[in-house]
Amino acid sequence: MEFLSAIATNSRLMGSVGLRVAWELPDGRLDQFFLLDAEGLGIADYVGIKNGEPKRLHSETERLMGGLGAERIKLTFAEAVTLIKDYAARNESYGKPLPANSGDFEFILKMNPAEVDAQEIFFKLCKEIETPVEFINYMVMRFVARDSEAIRYFSDNKDICEMYITKANASLLKNSVKKAGRRGLGYVSRLIYEDKGEYSRCILGMSMKLVEDRYMIAAITIGTVTRLDAAEAFDEIRREEYIGIYHVDFPDEFRDTFLYDMSHCLKSPFESGIMLTEFRLDNSHVKSPEYLISNDIASIYFITNSGQLVVANYYPQERIDADSRLLNCYSEYIMLGDEFIFPASVIYEFALGGCDSFYSFLTKR
Repeated sequence: MEFLSAIATNSRLMGSVGLRVAWELPDGRLDQFFLLDAEGLGIADYVGIKNGEPKRLHSETERLMGGLGAERIKLTFAEAVTLIKDYAARNESYGKPLPANSGDFEFILKMNPAEVDAQEIFFKLCKEIETPVEFINYMVMRFVARDSEAIRYFSDNKDICEMYITKANASLLKNSVKKAGRRGLGYVSRLIYEDKGEYSRCILGMSMKLVEDRYMIAAITIGTVTRLDAAEAFDEIRREEYIGIYHVDFPDEFRDTFLYDMSHCLKSPFESGIMLTEFRLDNSHVKSPEYLISNDIASIYFITNSGQLVVANYYPQERIDADSRLLNCYSEYIMLGDEFIFPASVIYEFALGGCDSFYSFLTKR
């Protein structure tokens, strides 16, 4: 067996990394796809494809990496093997089983590559942070997730790694960042997060400094933590939703074509159809002083079993752009019907409701 190549997403600051490794076998080629999760799962997903057709390998690569909003970087043999062994060890430490087909990569766990500096590979998997606000948002995200590895590498104060407000692996839902004063690099964050099914609001102070052209955490101050009920939390993060309804001709043919074209989307099956969530090509939303967890979503598509395409967007211009793109690419299949604006998201409610038609859903709602 000979190592051919490895690529990974530089998305470590978002908590997970997509990794693809290729090997030459005596009887062909093996491509392996790993989802590496630093927030309590380890190797969260794995797919192995032997002698795969280019079309299938493309689809699998986009499925794994397309939604992470990151660049794809080359890794060496030693870096790739070290990452896989490291994250497999995390499965054990987290008490999480390896994926069911982990026997496919057992040979990697037995390898002994040249030593790789853990900090160097960590920063290689992180995008370059461009602004102080972007840094604060990422660090608050890592702090809420209790990502001690990330906090340790982005601070030189051991006490910071021992600070926490969450039980483990919590999700940052919203963060509002403001400068603490006219001078210095101090910032105040007002955040809302979900932790083990409970919702909370917190005020967090964070000061930073530049060390060798890299932003670092200098200090964290934890303010008041207030519990919220689910309704209060959802009201804080809700956005207007712009819905377009399309009639579909030749639904089976359209579905197959669309699913392949949208390989990069997250696919979620439901009783009445399939949902595709299309994420933005990058994570530039993290640069905003008003961070929302859902701001990385560009479009949501729901193809019903009855031949209807429902499309959701969250900004008027994005609804216009999505409609133009769909009609340009799939004019032989789809025709726009009605459009709606809702004060909060309804696309998930529709998907869970089991209705074959969005119009039926509106009638029952």
